[in-house]
Amino acid sequence: MTPASSSPGLPLSARGCPMLHGTLFAARPAEVYDQLRQAGPAGWAEIAPGVHALVITRHRAAVDLLNDTGSYSKDPRHWKALAEGEVPAASPGMA
Repeated sequence: MTPASSSPGLPLSARGCPMLHGTLFAARPAEVYDQLRQAGPAGWAEIAPGVHALVITRHRAAVDLLNDTGSYSKDPRHWKALAEGEVPAASPGMA
């Protein structure tokens, strides 16, 4: 997945992904989610400071993903970013 293209003024992370946190997101969440939807059925986003994850934007993609237990796990212990120490212990993504 490639990062979504940004509308002027929308927050982007250092990786060029939409940011789903912070004051700019809080002020314009619908525009940020629209930006993600334009990127396709799934797109990378920063869900907390420095924490990136794929965000599913289409119902069919969510259903397919949740039913494909051979490729994807619902177990957070398999989250690569967590296993590699990229998610701070105090991150809101851990709540």
